Amino acid sequence: MEIMHALKFIEHGGAIALVALLSILFIRLEKSIAKLHERIDATQSELAEKYTQKGELYSDISGWRGDLRILTEKVDKLREEFFYLKGRYDELREEKNAS
Repeated sequence: MEIMHALKFIEHGGAIALVALLSILFIRLEKSIAKLHERIDATQSELAEKYTQKGELYSDISGWRGDLRILTEKVDKLREEFFYLKGRYDELREEKNAS
């Protein structure tokens, strides 16, 4: 509606009316951009609240990897100790049977 009035002014008013029309269009464009920014900010904050960030995910995974590595090392040490004790038990049993 405002644009139709502006076009009539352009027909009769010349450059001043053209500047006014461009100003109106520019203000509308600014308002639309501001609304889009608000929607983007709202969506971004919602995503930040609902979903984890990439850095947090990687730090959690790397923590798990470290824990798994430590657990694997402990299991390996336990196996070595078991085989050592089993070998020692076999030696003692053979000595006992030999005597």
